[in-house]
Amino acid sequence: MEKKSKLNIYNIVLFLLLLIIACGVLFYILKILGFLEFIKKKLNKNKLNQ
Repeated sequence: MEKKSKLNIYNIVLFLLLLIIACGVLFYILKILGFLEFIKKKLNKNKLNQ
């Protein structure tokens, strides 16, 4: 039983690490594509209009 619970903990940790890495990669790709700049410009336009 102890061995199984340890494996479950490792699986959860690995899953969380993969999620964090996936989010980081996604953010990096969007940054490269200039998508973040596009969002910033849109936000600035909205602020100026208000």
